Amino acid sequence: MLVEIIQRALYLDAGYFIGLVAGAPFWVFAFVAAGYFFGNGQKVLLNFMVITGLLLGFADLLRAHDLVFYTAPALMVLYFARLSVLTALEKTKDWQKHVPLAFSLTTYAVLFYYNFFML
Repeated sequence: MLVEIIQRALYLDAGYFIGLVAGAPFWVFAFVAAGYFFGNGQKVLLNFMVITGLLLGFADLLRAHDLVFYTAPALMVLYFARLSVLTALEKTKDWQKHVPLAFSLTTYAVLFYYNFFML
């Protein structure tokens, strides 16, 4: 999906983007709200584009490599792994600055673990 959006942007296909926004207004507003929230009200459009690109890129990565991630067991393992890792990091004084990195690495570690050891 991300590659298709980039191609349509290069073709200057405004009709595609109008249809995309009109077809899924909830997701547009949800990603804008996430950009506003994570950016503390600063550079909302840039944060919207970054968050949308990351999510669609991750979805394309999963589809291209035939990986499974958005299922109930995988999300349960992800949430428990994040809970334990992030709680341990937040309680440690010197490691608190590494919480965002640990959040991302936990996602990829669980993706690898779930697809290669649990399926």
